[in-house]
Amino acid sequence: MAFTFNKRLFNLFGNGNGFQSSMHTKASDTGVRALELSRDLTKYLPADDTPPGAILPTEFKVVDCQAALVSFAAGANQMAAHINGRLDTLLDDMQVSVTIKEIDSYINNVPSSCATIDSVMGSLGNVGDMYLDAVTSELDDLEQAMADFDLKIITVIEFDDILVRVTEELKSATSGILGMIAGELSTISGMYQKMHQLANSFAIESLINDPCVRPLLKKLADPELTNVLTEDFGLDDLPGM
Repeated sequence: MAFTFNKRLFNLFGNGNGFQSSMHTKASDTGVRALELSRDLTKYLPADDTPPGAILPTEFKVVDCQAALVSFAAGANQMAAHINGRLDTLLDDMQVSVTIKEIDSYINNVPSSCATIDSVMGSLGNVGDMYLDAVTSELDDLEQAMADFDLKIITVIEFDDILVRVTEELKSATSGILGMIAGELSTISGMYQKMHQLANSFAIESLINDPCVRPLLKKLADPELTNVLTEDFGLDDLPGM
């Protein structure tokens, strides 16, 4: 049979991974906006040129909000970089995850499931969107509160309350984003570990009947492997042992 493949796909993947995600741009843009608002909040901090008697929000609440905005921006940038990396390895990860769902189905004697695939795709889909949308809403509220406070539409107490709420929401979203990234990386690492286990299992089964390899397997196997080779593969009963 002739060796055939899709030439257009082959050429396409010579120029990149072929995938893109709007989440990358969304994460980057949201992070940039958070930094801009952090800088804008500086005008509400006491300074040498602050007029006497000026009404300003509570200083530590402004500082805490600025810190939360900067921290979120760093998390958003980490998310954007993570997404880029995920796109580069997307096909490898999907091939492995498809195999893993069949391994889990066989080992646990349950129907195969998309759970593993879903768990490693959160940053590219609904989970990532959820965090960024929540933060965008908070940034909108903060920006509006700043404008309203400047126009004396809201009181300093109301502005303080909004600063505190935005700060807590930003902290929660940042924690969620970093947790999502760590969870995906952990799941992916576990998938590849299972693939390595599967490869080693297949290697043993294919090599155990080779007369040159059998003696080495018996000599080098630790007690646990020796037990499996003896009970499941009859290592001591194989010819030439």
